[in-house]
Amino acid sequence: MVKDKVSKWWYLLPIFFAWLGGIIGYFAVRHRDKKMAENLLIAGLIVTVIPIILIIIAGAIYYATV
Repeated sequence: MVKDKVSKWWYLLPIFFAWLGGIIGYFAVRHRDKKMAENLLIAGLIVTVIPIILIIIAGAIYYATV
C-alpha cells in the first residue's frame, strides 16, 4: 500500500484544539497515513495533559506557601 502525502499542516489541529483536534486529525488522515494519524492523537493528548499537570503543580506550590 502506497501512502499518500499528507500535509504537515494537520499538526495545527491538535496544537489549537488539543484532544479534540487530535481526534479530528486522526479520522481525517487515518486512511492516507496511519503513523501520522497516530502522531496527531498523541500530540492532542500531550497538548491536553501538560497544561493540566502544570496547573496542578502551580496549585500545589501556591497552597504549600500560603
